[in-house]
Amino acid sequence: MSATGFGSLSPDSDQQMTGDSSMPAGARRPRAMGERLPLLWIAAIAAVTAIVLVVTALVTGRTDHDNANGGQPDRFSVRAAHGPTRVIDNVPVGYSHDQEGAATAAVNVVQALAQAGQGRIQMSTVVSALVATNPGPELRKSVDISDGRSNNDDVLTVLPAAVTVTSLTDTVAEVSVWTMGVSRASIGPGDPVSVTTLWSTSAVSLVWQDGDWKAQEKSGRVGPTPDEVVAPNSGSPLTKPLLGGYYTFYVN
Repeated sequence: MSATGFGSLSPDSDQQMTGDSSMPAGARRPRAMGERLPLLWIAAIAAVTAIVLVVTALVTGRTDHDNANGGQPDRFSVRAAHGPTRVIDNVPVGYSHDQEGAATAAVNVVQALAQAGQGRIQMSTVVSALVATNPGPELRKSVDISDGRSNNDDVLTVLPAAVTVTSLTDTVAEVSVWTMGVSRASIGPGDPVSVTTLWSTSAVSLVWQDGDWKAQEKSGRVGPTPDEVVAPNSGSPLTKPLLGGYYTFYVN
């Protein structure tokens, strides 16, 4: 019986598929295409699997360490130039040891304290992640007032209008954060909501501790409003260079 498409070769033939019969004795015959295909498929599948794993990790920002808490992720990786580098229980941490990292940390300290004041994140997490070992009296007061708050439908969003690093060393930084706060709240259940805008300035003292910027002290005051800073006085932090390149994102 002859096999169609194989000429004189058949399964019953004692001839071998040696290619050119004129091949010199001892010469290694080339591998047939069928022999190479399994190796090519294995290599292709391995490459695709590796790419899928990398893309999944980058998109979700999750690692095995992140899922160690009963399969529930408690931290996420972040790719930012000066931080944060990760988010732990909705608190961003991990800042670069430079001026921009200190500025970013100061802004997030102000925002994290506001979030904890609404009960959206735990103040204990803010303290462990962003507050230095021995905080100053004003910062301790802010922590105590906002600790244990329960979440509700009221929303306070605090945005930095201008950030100035007034002093910086390898171990400490002083940052002024001029913010606009927008509050949406109602006085009581069923009452119409009101929207209020508040301008304020926070002075944040940071220390470099445990490989990150931590808040040592934070004080605040109301104002100035935009119309009051058209020509700021010589003592205002707004007369000093302001940092640019700011972006914002939501952490739920």
